[in-house]
Amino acid sequence: MQSLKFLLICLLIFVAAGSGACDRNSTTAANSSKVSRTAISAQAKTIEAQILKNEVVAAGDLENISSSELRILRNLIFARHGKKYNSPELRDYYLTCAWYQPNPAYTHDWLSTNDKLNVQIILRGEETAKLREQTTENSNSQLAQASPAPAANTAPADSANFAAETEEQKRLRQMNDEMGYSYMQEQARKQQEAQKQQNDYYYQQQQNYSQQQQQQQQQNWQQQQQQQQQQQLQQQQNWQQQQQQQQQRQLQIQQQGYMQQQSSAGRRY
Repeated sequence: MQSLKFLLICLLIFVAAGSGACDRNSTTAANSSKVSRTAISAQAKTIEAQILKNEVVAAGDLENISSSELRILRNLIFARHGKKYNSPELRDYYLTCAWYQPNPAYTHDWLSTNDKLNVQIILRGEETAKLREQTTENSNSQLAQASPAPAANTAPADSANFAAETEEQKRLRQMNDEMGYSYMQEQARKQQEAQKQQNDYYYQQQQNYSQQQQQQQQQNWQQQQQQQQQQQLQQQQNWQQQQQQQQQRQLQIQQQGYMQQQSSAGRRY
């Protein structure tokens, strides 16, 4: 009995020591049924691990992944930050992940730059996968029409499944998978607004620079005018000083001549 308890404890420790990826081996029957509906391929699990590590995925690695798996991977980018989902398929899948913690305060601002790049890359891969699957489905439908008619009890079910899938695809396009194009359009709008603000800022900077240049030129011209006026005033003052000095020299010469005349007259008397 003790050995059995020991084995059970070891098993629980081994399960709890997982790397953080989704635990799809739950022992309850209910969780097992959810996992069977939302299990993804090994290739999709590799992409999932890259997303959880905040790594940018390569578009070439998405070529063989189905559109439904790509939808889960794309929304996983938001789920890992705590976004809540109403879609049963997405909600049931993420609830089996140990890292998933729904947060009512979630906002797109929490996404990293790599998250935003991955949304664009996976969204393009998802659209490509849908076209590929639709082309394959149409080819199979044409082959089925060319082949003998199926049994009467299976034909209505096949037609209903085809109609249901088509309606589901239309619904997904209308809802944009709860995120999708509406998110990308919002990002594009924000980028346009940011670009417009940047252009307005550069334009205002150019206007300010032009005004500063004009003011500087005006100040330089005024300084030149003031310097020219000062030079002219200085030249005029210098000329006046020279005139005064010449007058003083002439006056001194006249005084010296008068004094010489007086001394000559005194010697004659």
